[in-house]
Amino acid sequence: MAAMDGLGAARALLYQRSSGGVNVPIPSLAHECPEDIAMVGRRVGQNAAGAGCALPWRMRTPAIVAVALLAVVPARPAIAQTSGWDFTSKPPAAKDTAETGHTPALKKSEASTQPAAGKIAASTPHTSSAVADSSASHPSSGTRPHAARPTSPEPAARHSTAPAVNLIWGDSMTPSATSGVSHAGVVLQWEGADTDPVATATTVTIEKRDTRVPPSPASPTRERRTVDAPPAAPEAPVAPVAQVAPVAPKVAGPSEPRKPQPTGLERLSDEWPNAIKVGLQYRGRVESPRGLSVTRGGTDDTYYLNRVRLDASIVVAPWLRVVGQVQDAMVLKYDVGAAPTTMANAWDLRLGYVALERGVRGPFVRVGRQDLGYGGQRLIASPDWGNTNRTFDAVRAGWADPRFRVEWFGAVPVTIVQGGFDVRSPTERISGAVVTLPRVIPKGTLESYALLKTVTAVTSELGVRGRASTYTIGSRAAGVLSGGFDYALEAAVQRGDRAGDAISAWAGSYVFGWNVRASGMRPRLTLEFDHASGDANAKDGRIGTFDQLYPSNHAKYGLADQIGWKNMRVLRTGLDVTPTPKFKLKADVSRLWLATIGDAFYASNGSIRMLNRQATSRAIGTELDLQGTYAFSKELSFGAGVATLFADHYLAQSTGGGTLWTPYLMWNVKF
Repeated sequence: MAAMDGLGAARALLYQRSSGGVNVPIPSLAHECPEDIAMVGRRVGQNAAGAGCALPWRMRTPAIVAVALLAVVPARPAIAQTSGWDFTSKPPAAKDTAETGHTPALKKSEASTQPAAGKIAASTPHTSSAVADSSASHPSSGTRPHAARPTSPEPAARHSTAPAVNLIWGDSMTPSATSGVSHAGVVLQWEGADTDPVATATTVTIEKRDTRVPPSPASPTRERRTVDAPPAAPEAPVAPVAQVAPVAPKVAGPSEPRKPQPTGLERLSDEWPNAIKVGLQYRGRVESPRGLSVTRGGTDDTYYLNRVRLDASIVVAPWLRVVGQVQDAMVLKYDVGAAPTTMANAWDLRLGYVALERGVRGPFVRVGRQDLGYGGQRLIASPDWGNTNRTFDAVRAGWADPRFRVEWFGAVPVTIVQGGFDVRSPTERISGAVVTLPRVIPKGTLESYALLKTVTAVTSELGVRGRASTYTIGSRAAGVLSGGFDYALEAAVQRGDRAGDAISAWAGSYVFGWNVRASGMRPRLTLEFDHASGDANAKDGRIGTFDQLYPSNHAKYGLADQIGWKNMRVLRTGLDVTPTPKFKLKADVSRLWLATIGDAFYASNGSIRMLNRQATSRAIGTELDLQGTYAFSKELSFGAGVATLFADHYLAQSTGGGTLWTPYLMWNVKF
């Protein structure tokens, strides 16, 4: 470190950087005031020839730094080795060099009697030597030596142990094609640690030698600057820097393990063009409800739901994609009666659409049979829990951007036809606009929507046939807060007309969560409250029942799926834990009420489950849900759970009460 600091100081003495970024020499002290050089010793001013000459301020700081270089004199060989700057001498006479292989050391008497003009004297603790006149060694330099300043003889004791230091300070004189650049300047010479420096005018050639990057023979030789001084005696060998052997590039060979081959239809897809992808999904679920009479009457049963899906995607162009999916859904051992359309539908086209879109930015259009889902999927969604699920024949268009997304859609829900091709609903339509703003709320997303649902054949409260138009306007905000908290808030109002009856309804959902980060099982606590208005008077010509449109209600208001987002109040609290990354457990407790006794108890799909205006309590019951999932891999997963509904006063007065128990076991395979 001392050697490198000394090198930096030496460079500061020799050069200063001009405003144009070019290294230029500092003006020569020999021209300005050579006598001031002698004042850098401990007896400042005693050896100065001109007592009235003062060193300019801009020159004093480098001169003082020169004194600091005395601390690194023993490290001069390290400076030359690590920095690429040589303090080596020009060769002496050819005869001496040829005979001995190195520059012969001068005798002590010669060191004090040699003329100083054009010469540099330098020594280390081991050797002392002199160099030939620079003008004699380099006749082409075109420089003339300055007048020599005689030096005083020094005691022999000083020459025996004390090192001599030569510091050159000069300016550029004449470039030389063979020896670099000649400089005229001053030599500061200390013959001992306790001696005063002697300033001697001289002419030297300075060449910079970059030993780290040798110049290419094909390229022009860069200017080198070196201060020639006699070679030092060999010192103790320095251990070479350890070299790291280059690592040979890894070459795949027959002994390396082969990439795992895909399974199922993905294997066939890899052999087809890259633009074609196919997939297979299989799901099976066993359900065994007990106590059905508590909510709707019926016989207990155990059955198996089986579903197979085959899908394909063809990328015609980077902006054009065609997607199709066929599905076969069936129910086995269903002994209660005819299987409903939510359980069984033989092979049919579930998805088939064309998408024109390019990445996450720009316009997009999607036309055909497809899934729809917005926000929390409480109003428009394609639920996946059912054995058959809802799709739409729709047109979607809009503009996508990382800062916002605007979409308009017009859709017709698909009606399942068992034993035939599924068709569009002949009486229902849904359209709307959705605006999503992911950056308006800090660490959250705001989604606003305006929807219009039309039904061509309805009946008013007074029995008048007509058409219904329901307008739904709402917003949903979801995001995260500090301390592991998060939220999802949604509210909507409805206005419109139903065969002459005015529609005025509203609903809301408020979910708050807390992720406990201190535990390794990553527990999450949830508190949720949901409500939807009902119609307290069925004969007043005003519709107060909120229309949940086309939602996905599974597990939102209880795992048993006994109630929908209509004429209800639900308070739920839950705990989720993750013992392992593949294993998740969930427990919920929900309390269910009707919003008003004057309206019905609506099922999850929106139909009337029961109506009892004579009931004295709105309390439906308390539901306890337990479920877990385990993912063996991304292709195979298992799930199991049980929902238990304990009937309260309303059910007790309507069906006799009791307990509804619905366990299930499910597995899912995807390729």
